Amino acid sequence: MDRHNKSERAILQQHRIEGSLLQLLETESYASLSVRKICSNASIPRRTFYYYFENKEDVLSSLLNRLLLECNLEAMFDSEDDPAALERGFIRYFQYWHERRKRELCVLVKNGLAQELMSCGLRWANSEEFWKKSLGDSTQEAQMIRSVLGVTCVFYALFYWCEHDFVQTPEQMAKCVTQLLTKPIHKSQ
Repeated sequence: MDRHNKSERAILQQHRIEGSLLQLLETESYASLSVRKICSNASIPRRTFYYYFENKEDVLSSLLNRLLLECNLEAMFDSEDDPAALERGFIRYFQYWHERRKRELCVLVKNGLAQELMSCGLRWANSEEFWKKSLGDSTQEAQMIRSVLGVTCVFYALFYWCEHDFVQTPEQMAKCVTQLLTKPIHKSQ
């Protein structure tokens, strides 16, 4: 687990270790990686690795959490009741992955780690901090169901987009996801 050391040097070291993991994942499977390989690739001693992380799973978790924090999922779901604002949030979300984190996303999907990214998103959607901000006038149970379904939908759309070589634009993806989350699937009689 990230040791929460927030000095500039610590952050740079943690990012270096995360970068080493990502670089190795471009050519090797996650299962085949070891702390030794990550350290060798990052040109750091093992004790430096263990100062910041407990194991390779901890590095992956730290990386995924950082990516999700950067993409600002929270800003999208703050506007769930306004489809136009929600769509703008989704445009920013898909632009983030396409313009800034395409390499990381492709590496995660290629290595079967996309579900880990979605799990981090779902943990965020179920966090107490999220609930305090987003309960509004819905019941907690109804809000939780909406959030879990929304986060799941957004991540599956992201993974589908990546697996199909980003053929659609971020705007097209945002429009599709917004429609899925705001329009009824069928009209009742």
